[in-house]
Amino acid sequence: MHHDLTAVSISVDSPTEDNMKAFCEAANAMQDATIEYINLLSDELKISTGCASDVYYLRTRSRWTPELEAELIRLHAARTPPNMCEFGCK
Repeated sequence: MHHDLTAVSISVDSPTEDNMKAFCEAANAMQDATIEYINLLSDELKISTGCASDVYYLRTRSRWTPELEAELIRLHAARTPPNMCEFGCK
């Protein structure tokens, strides 16, 4: 996993209306932050948001390496993006 990211696990032990509302608000905030991160990544790396989305996904995987990330960006630039479920798996 890339050093910019942290794994998160959320559960609702008591699914009351208030707890579920808080859970939904937290999930929405995480989704908004993810979109913001992808947009910043796109600007920083000067890549499309589609490529940045794949880079983000790769960065959340244990198989991430700087070399795999560079290869992913190269493949996107060549207009041959890989299947992300299989990319980098050995």
